[in-house]
Amino acid sequence: KLGDAVTDQLSFVGGLVAVQPSAISLAGEISTTNAAMTLGDANTGLTLSADVQLITSGGALSIGGAVNGTTANQQSLSLDAGSTGLVSVTAGIGQTTALKTLTLVNSNGATFTKPVTTDTSVVLSDTSDGQVLRFEDNLTTHTLTTTAQAYDLELVGTQTTITNATTFLNTGALKLGDAANDQLTFTGGLVAVQPSAISVAGEISTTNAAMTLGDANT
Repeated sequence: KLGDAVTDQLSFVGGLVAVQPSAISLAGEISTTNAAMTLGDANTGLTLSADVQLITSGGALSIGGAVNGTTANQQSLSLDAGSTGLVSVTAGIGQTTALKTLTLVNSNGATFTKPVTTDTSVVLSDTSDGQVLRFEDNLTTHTLTTTAQAYDLELVGTQTTITNATTFLNTGALKLGDAANDQLTFTGGLVAVQPSAISVAGEISTTNAAMTLGDANT
């Protein structure tokens, strides 16, 4: 158990590896200082008992165990690897108990290889210019928030479902699907005119709501 309250602060200055425990419970702020953090594997899941911030200040941030909340739509996870740290999440997020919000504060590129489910939002605050934020599997959330930063964003899972209106503000490239059988549903509407380029594949839909893709510069 690493923390049991949102106000807890655990600093592992030289780095942190926790893959041997049978399970890991997290709460509060857990950090390293420009050093790698690795949490969980296929046999070691992570459960959030309160909101959690994982901060590496430039070190690689790797999550290999399934991440779930304690109560659906109550616990949030924030990932911050700084502008030089890679984020790699190779297990599902919120597949047993959905998180409230997943926030990527900063990275030098981030990959989520398994499904991600949150009941409130996914917030993509920043990533180094030209680096890729990639959701390789299904993404399900009510609100997807992007920012006017020059990161690339790829949503290439078989099923992407965003309930509320979505406006892509990132100024790097945008990829919506990468196969003919991909289905991306932006129920409340879709606007993508800020990205530098847009690649599309599969079925992209809204539900009785406007869709605007591209402009003179996109």
